[in-house]
Amino acid sequence: MTTGVDWTVILGVVAAIAGGVVVPLWLQRRKRVIADVTANVVSWTKITEALQVERDRLRAQLDVADERHRLQVKNLEADWEQRMADARSRITQLEQEVSALRSALRGGGPM
Repeated sequence: MTTGVDWTVILGVVAAIAGGVVVPLWLQRRKRVIADVTANVVSWTKITEALQVERDRLRAQLDVADERHRLQVKNLEADWEQRMADARSRITQLEQEVSALRSALRGGGPM
């Protein structure tokens, strides 16, 4: 027949074995979970860094394209202004020729 002391000893041995085996396994599992979470954080950090590098590269490309576009617009505006000045000059010449022809037709002047 077993007494209370025997049960206490048996439960103590079972608790010692459980504590010696189960607790380290539980701690190891917990360590793996923490390592996985940390790996995910590092992975997200690397992804964020890669995205920032790509964003900076694309911004630099956009700045170059924007500057090229501004230069093209400036050149087009300068070309348009020059063509308009040439057209105004040609219109003025044509108006003078028309005026001279009208005078000649009226018999008022040399041609």
